[in-house]
Amino acid sequence: MRTALIVTYVWPPFGHAPVQRVLRFCKYLPEFGWNPVVLTVANPTAQMRTGETGEGIVEKLAVHRALTIEPPYALKAKAREWLRRKQPGKTAANASPPLHAKVQILDTHVGWVPFAILRGWPLIKRKNIETIFVTAPPFSSLLIGVALARLTRRPWVADFRDEWCGFLSWGYESGGGRNRFAEALESRVVHSASKVVSVSDGITDNFKTRYPQEPPSKFTTIRNGFDPADFPDALTRLRRRPADKLRITFLGTVVRLHTPRYFLQAVADMARRDPSLRTKLEVHFYGRVANEELPWFHQRELEGIVEHRGYLAHHQCPRVLCESDVLLVNVDDLPGAERVPTTKIYEYFAAQRHILALAPDGETAALVRASGHGTVIHPHRIEEITQLLSRWVANPQTVRDSVAPDPVFAAQFSRRHQAGQLAGLFDELTTAANRTCAATTQTAIKEIP
Repeated sequence: MRTALIVTYVWPPFGHAPVQRVLRFCKYLPEFGWNPVVLTVANPTAQMRTGETGEGIVEKLAVHRALTIEPPYALKAKAREWLRRKQPGKTAANASPPLHAKVQILDTHVGWVPFAILRGWPLIKRKNIETIFVTAPPFSSLLIGVALARLTRRPWVADFRDEWCGFLSWGYESGGGRNRFAEALESRVVHSASKVVSVSDGITDNFKTRYPQEPPSKFTTIRNGFDPADFPDALTRLRRRPADKLRITFLGTVVRLHTPRYFLQAVADMARRDPSLRTKLEVHFYGRVANEELPWFHQRELEGIVEHRGYLAHHQCPRVLCESDVLLVNVDDLPGAERVPTTKIYEYFAAQRHILALAPDGETAALVRASGHGTVIHPHRIEEITQLLSRWVANPQTVRDSVAPDPVFAAQFSRRHQAGQLAGLFDELTTAANRTCAATTQTAIKEIP
């Protein structure tokens, strides 16, 4: 069994949905001949302790931790709230960065970088680690990969779960000094990495366009996915009774990019036209809702129809999805959004329920269309959304019977399959590294007089 170092800031019991990607890599990599050794943070600052236990995976792994020095989450939250009051009408996506962000330049988790390097360097030698995998965000983590690769001459993989530069969600001011500095750091990471992995073809293609001097083979896509063990047949076969209300469920974080404002406006319009709608339709939202999105939930017409149920532990998600009739996806028509598929879309596929994707043309819309069991509408077409929902409410059984399972389509998003893809990259990189080492040795031998 060969050994890989997995560097990740997100790790149970923190991390929300992003932790599932790296956690499932660690679960399935041993099936492909790779033993993961995890390096994570000892004292993370996070919005909330999710209580995720790793579902029996963490206990089987060697997990090493490094300290961090960074502002507590409460202080960062107060800074954002102060900024919001100072800039009325602006959201986190378009407001100027708060003072601590301007001072730190990178991100608020950069304080763990030097400690992780000091912890990881001897670990690589002691554990005979052959390759390094670093996942981001936080993007400062990628600097750990740059340093460890240089110190140990090991190949390494940079894993981008989101875009670092130019994307709206990080609030960089276009052309500003902070953005230029981030671009310079990203360039350093890309040049240093042996492979650059991203979660969508759109992001991968964007890397190839922005870094034409790098070989296209350096960039590859390993999507997010679902664990088949979470979706047994007995669960996916569940069906709601004909007399039940139509149930629509959204699972994920509600921020500007994933705003449900157009969907909620459509439901409010329906409720004004039909006061009995609350006896026919129920909409459940699970996950964190950003403050700037909360007013859309507080419309009087939505009372008794739309309910925000808060955070849902990962092990509870499959049953909630399978007890629904329709699964909702929201992607607003914003610059760059076409490259970003929502993380939960793959578990939606596993649940085998009809998907309502309110999204512009792009990665999310293409995936839902390819699945064959979803409806795609541009999010701004409120009247079209209203008409569709009205038909479903009038006859819920039509949407309940609309999905024909396609195991071949779903299999490509299996976490086991994706771990196999990552193991293939590790095999490729270490084989190439061994050839290079052997060639260097042979050259040195020939030069001996």
